[in-house]
Amino acid sequence: MTPHILVPTDFSSIATQGAKLALKLAREAEGQITFLNCSQLHRAQSGYLLGYDYIDAEVEGVEEGLDTNTRRQMREWVSTLEIHDVMIQTRIVEDSFEHGIDNFFRNNHVDMIVMGTSGELDMSEYLIGNHADYVIRHSGCPVITTKEGESTDFKINNILMTTDFVNEDEVAIEKIKNFATQFNAVLHVLYISQGKERTLDEINLNLELFARRHRLDNYILHKEISSNISESIIDTAEWFNIDVITMLTSAHDGILNIFKSSVAEKVVKESKCPVMLFNTYVLAHS
Repeated sequence: MTPHILVPTDFSSIATQGAKLALKLAREAEGQITFLNCSQLHRAQSGYLLGYDYIDAEVEGVEEGLDTNTRRQMREWVSTLEIHDVMIQTRIVEDSFEHGIDNFFRNNHVDMIVMGTSGELDMSEYLIGNHADYVIRHSGCPVITTKEGESTDFKINNILMTTDFVNEDEVAIEKIKNFATQFNAVLHVLYISQGKERTLDEINLNLELFARRHRLDNYILHKEISSNISESIIDTAEWFNIDVITMLTSAHDGILNIFKSSVAEKVVKESKCPVMLFNTYVLAHS
């Protein structure tokens, strides 16, 4: 099945970062991409404001002005991307980001969403700033974040998945397995012990049982003993040349629970590779 990747765009350099990664993923997985722009008109004294463009109120209808300006922006933005060998479509809706993307989800099947982030501000600021937190809280599909300036010229050979042997979501783990299979990648399973187990044999046994329980194939098991979870994830990713880190979150009622601690924040900000987030709460209720 051809995966459908959604890339929200406001034509910024951050959106371009997400588009470049999406094109890379689509090219390797023979997928297709939709570039979605949600724009709202804001009335000014003598016309309308659309993003950074001004629409003269004397044109033949504001909607025509919206269509002309936004479509021109979309064409110019797409022309800067290397879209060869990838099936793409562009969608422009005159609506808020939240309503526009919700409507798109309801009427289209989406396998994953790719979004760029600045990587400079604190997590709440830059996720809210580019709408990624809203997407993570409401999306029933994985969301991949990539920092501006991060290289997208790589092949996905190694994927890291962390587990605590407690919060295991069958649907999310199955999606991670499918993602690894699509790219013929090795799945690295990491368990970070904080000293609860009595022996290393107990940790090894739990890892093996996890692999059997979820019927893993083409995998490597890793264990670390550390009180600094985020640092262990980042170090493991660098040591084993991980291309994508996957993390599970339970986000609902306006709260992105994984960000209550500094673990995911530090991983997203400091990892040298993209991070894929799965909202297990939405997956369970979709």
